[in-house]
Amino acid sequence: MTTSPEAQSLYEQGIAAMQRGDLKTAGDSFVAALEHDENFAYAHNGVGLVLAASGQISEAMECYDTAARLDPNFASPHINK
Repeated sequence: MTTSPEAQSLYEQGIAAMQRGDLKTAGDSFVAALEHDENFAYAHNGVGLVLAASGQISEAMECYDTAARLDPNFASPHINK
């Protein structure tokens, strides 16, 4: 998780956008979250999900790797790979 309330809020907006199928807004929200906390593993994973859904698989894998490195106990990036 993050200690930045702004990053957390933007991450949650990204998740909501993903659930609506709005990849552009989701990606923008996850990237904005990373501007507030560059070590926010969940936001890196979110960017990876958007990239994967857009067909950018190698870029998505890099995001999953970063998320897994930042939070080794966070299961999602390992599952997403």
